[in-house]
Amino acid sequence: LSLLASGVLPPPSARCSGPRAVGAAMARLALALALLASSARIGAASPTDACRDSHSGEAECKADSKCSWCKSAAVSSGCFTKENAKRLPPSVFKCEDSSRARARRNELLG
Repeated sequence: LSLLASGVLPPPSARCSGPRAVGAAMARLALALALLASSARIGAASPTDACRDSHSGEAECKADSKCSWCKSAAVSSGCFTKENAKRLPPSVFKCEDSSRARARRNELLG
């Protein structure tokens, strides 16, 4: 999959010059590379993710102590095993450990 075909980089005829356009293109390229790296790391570690395969929603994922719900603005959020969640790039995913979330909730409720 090329960066042009995926829409990460615009075709040469649509590119603008200047620092702003270059900065935007670099940000898109960095995001594409981070996503590619995270896919390779997860795929190399485990072809399937038990949490992702068994939980489709955030509440269901957070209820499982072996899983972490990972939010992303760039790609779909999802449920991952804690081990796989640690391998995701922090610039793309914000993962919440379900046991830490419950502990905080219990501290607040007393």
